[in-house]
Amino acid sequence: RMPVARPLLAMATALLAGHLRATVPAPAQAMGEPCAAPGAQVRIDHVVTAVGDLDDASATYRALGFHLKEGRRHDNGLLNRHVKFRDGTALELMSLDGPATDTMAREYEAALHGGEGGVFLAFTGGEQAVVKAASDLGVPVRRFQEGPFGYVTFPAPGMQAVFVVRYTSRVEDADSVLSHENGSTGIREVWVEATTELGEVLVALGARPCGVDAGPDGREADVYAVGMARVALLPVTPGARPRVVAVALAGPSGPEGRRGGDRVHGLRVEIGGPR
Repeated sequence: RMPVARPLLAMATALLAGHLRATVPAPAQAMGEPCAAPGAQVRIDHVVTAVGDLDDASATYRALGFHLKEGRRHDNGLLNRHVKFRDGTALELMSLDGPATDTMAREYEAALHGGEGGVFLAFTGGEQAVVKAASDLGVPVRRFQEGPFGYVTFPAPGMQAVFVVRYTSRVEDADSVLSHENGSTGIREVWVEATTELGEVLVALGARPCGVDAGPDGREADVYAVGMARVALLPVTPGARPRVVAVALAGPSGPEGRRGGDRVHGLRVEIGGPR
């Protein structure tokens, strides 16, 4: 739900823009300075995209110049592979290999019924800070531990495509895993469907509002800097589960390096561009 107390001037401004947006004061920014929030308490960790055939999708990503790291088959029927980047971010390709036997696997199964494409945007950062920020804003969360991973999820309608993960330990990947023929070095932008409450939580965690931008499909999105990357929040389609629509990757930005916005098994992927 939306916080009750809002400055009347901010509310009037938002209504004139056509709909109510979260309006949180941001520090002054010099003209031409990139919108960034290096002090944010969370950062982008990875994006999960659901694919119908993992081998077929892997072949597509390899043809685009990505190196894939093998995952494993999980007991719940999920099977994955990873595209790891030097900045610590990643893409995760997720598929089903057999019956879905738990809630998580069934969620991917349901997503695949709606078509391949982005399912989750995962942040990492201070778990306690996330829970406090959400609680202060009246946003419900669910916390649970699964093996070496701690999770904070947002069960409210319109926020299901986002979660926060905490690692008790991390694997150091070899240079060969992090090197990609297309020069990609990390995720610089994610376009995800979510309600404005997520923007409020991000701002409470140190993200910076960067204004409004047009998304890959023409919808307007509220954009926030999270660290040196950006997260664009697209409106949620009523009655539909929110999805991750697009990712843009940092890397070579010249005409030979940049490849724009093609759908890769349902997820728009832009390769190349400055962070």
